[in-house]
Amino acid sequence: MSTGATRARSHDRASNAAQRGDPVVEIRGLSKRFDGASGPVLDDVTLSVWPGELVVVLGANGCGKSTMLRCAVRLLDPTSGSVTVAGSDLAALSGNELRERRRQVATIFQHGHLVARRSALANVACGGLGRVRGARVAAGHLPVAELQHGMECLARVRMTHVAARRADSLSGGEAQRVAIARALSQRPQALMADEPVASLDPEAAQSVMELLRDLATSDGLGVLCVLHQPELALRFADRIAGLHAGRIAFDLPAGLVGAEAIRALYQDERG
Repeated sequence: MSTGATRARSHDRASNAAQRGDPVVEIRGLSKRFDGASGPVLDDVTLSVWPGELVVVLGANGCGKSTMLRCAVRLLDPTSGSVTVAGSDLAALSGNELRERRRQVATIFQHGHLVARRSALANVACGGLGRVRGARVAAGHLPVAELQHGMECLARVRMTHVAARRADSLSGGEAQRVAIARALSQRPQALMADEPVASLDPEAAQSVMELLRDLATSDGLGVLCVLHQPELALRFADRIAGLHAGRIAFDLPAGLVGAEAIRALYQDERG
């Protein structure tokens, strides 16, 4: 498919996603300042993600991409602003209420962070344990229902053949797909991905991005993905947001993002 056709399809997907009602993730006026820093890492960031949409955030090292994602899921507390996920402002919640609401958004990172000695299936099933309680669960026993759901999630990412294998025997691409299956076991409405392909070879990176694209298109998830590879963003994203020095430089359908706009994001990094 030509570049022009790919961009046209991306533009159409972005337009369709934006017509599906309220955004599943809505970041408004998000700022983050660390103690002792000369300025804010994030400065009045506003960004929305609709169901069925894959939004990629691009930017140079140190621009605040990962900080934004971590504030969005309250792994870091924002200095100001709001983050609404499925109608709940996570920035205003704490304790059990925050834990309950945060299950509606799942997060994957650059490395899968799987438990090495446990099987792929056990790792996936652990993603759903926030829904169940009891002494047996606390002792490490996995409910049959969660194991069954875990197999369904492995099937969704086409990884049932590794279900019984130890996590430390998986390749990087396999481990990342299992990590995505674990995220799906939460039954989330949104998925946050922080540099999910940074450690993968080109073929595995493309495979993971195809999966994230399909989870948005076919499953209706809102996917917010931080990347450092503009070519992957242009190929798979519905919208691209450029982050520069902690502020949103542009937020456009992928088909409307030009090479000059992307170069400007990385100009400081290149010196």
